[in-house]
Amino acid sequence: MQAFKLGADDFFVKPLDMEESLLQIGHHIERKRMFNSFSMFDELPGAYNRTYLKEIYSQQLSSYARSKESFCLALLDLDLFKGINDQYGHLMGDQVLQAFVEYMKREIRPTDHIFRYGGEEFILLLPKTNVKEAETVLNRLLESFSKKMFTHKKSSFYCSSSGGVVEVHNNEWLLNKALHQADEALYVAKELGRKKIVASSQSKLVKRRTLRMAIIDDDSIIRTMLKELLSKIDVGDRYEVKIEVFKDGIEFFESEWIHSSDQYFVILDGMMPKMDGLEVLQKLRQQKRHDQYTVIMLTSRNSE
Repeated sequence: MQAFKLGADDFFVKPLDMEESLLQIGHHIERKRMFNSFSMFDELPGAYNRTYLKEIYSQQLSSYARSKESFCLALLDLDLFKGINDQYGHLMGDQVLQAFVEYMKREIRPTDHIFRYGGEEFILLLPKTNVKEAETVLNRLLESFSKKMFTHKKSSFYCSSSGGVVEVHNNEWLLNKALHQADEALYVAKELGRKKIVASSQSKLVKRRTLRMAIIDDDSIIRTMLKELLSKIDVGDRYEVKIEVFKDGIEFFESEWIHSSDQYFVILDGMMPKMDGLEVLQKLRQQKRHDQYTVIMLTSRNSE
């Protein structure tokens, strides 16, 4: 009774009957595996979840340390999936996710693993595979899936996917590093027109985009502080960041710096002389290029 109160699942009385003990231990192990599968499974699409990804990735690193056989991690994303949800509804979107996972599980090897990373993004771990082999396999799988027709009422549509893949050949590579490189390659695949696989090494060949950050504030201390903070933010290899400060909205709109096709991130003070922050925001919205701007407005009132 004391053992059970302390949390024990079972106990054995000596001398042991080995046959009986092995059966009891086997049942406990099977139950543990069942509980693990429930806690590490994403029920909707039928793929493993991110929690289990960490465990399997760690196992792959340990396997590499022993065998020195590299493995690949691929980040896969269903193209224009938001449009499917918007046009056909989220229930249809769920069916597409389930169909994708079911298709991948049928086609991949028993030793491969598929995980739902989030939304319409999935991770595929391919043990004992180099990047060229992974590219060949993934291109074949994604090309075949893109030919599957989905029907909704009287409409029909297809769903393609893109992917970035990285070869892991160093047992000191953390999961975050592999995911970052695969994500960079996926971004390039999207930029190149989607419906393709790009290896991490290829992603370095694509020119980085420019992200322009503007700080519009009449307080010089705030401008200096925010510029210093923004300059320290790591945005990865996708963007080259350019930061400029402006004392008010008039100076901002008169600057040649804003006449570009780049994306803009604007930190805008709500209260300024000459042109109030709301006036700046309104003028930005009236421009034809308004979708290039992402704005955060500082709106403190009464020293809050």
